Amino acid sequence: MRTAKNTASLEEPASLEDIDRTLSVLEERMFAALLTATAEQDLVALREQAARELAPYRGKMQAAQIKQVQQQFLQKRLLEKWKLPRLSLFYMSHG
Repeated sequence: MRTAKNTASLEEPASLEDIDRTLSVLEERMFAALLTATAEQDLVALREQAARELAPYRGKMQAAQIKQVQQQFLQKRLLEKWKLPRLSLFYMSHG
């Protein structure tokens, strides 16, 4: 049985913010699945590559920043490895 709220949400188009929020949740789930599906030696190699590339900047960055950049590096490389797009309206092309 549908409630009035459920019926209204089916009839009203979703806002861009709602769509982007949903895409973000799906992207996080996708990253979790990619981490599970990627061989441990590949993950170690990617983390070592990130550490090498960040080495010159370690003294200028806080620990939280380093951790965030390392995570972004790993996510980007996993998307490239599996040939997957970012799930965000920000990254979608208009062509």
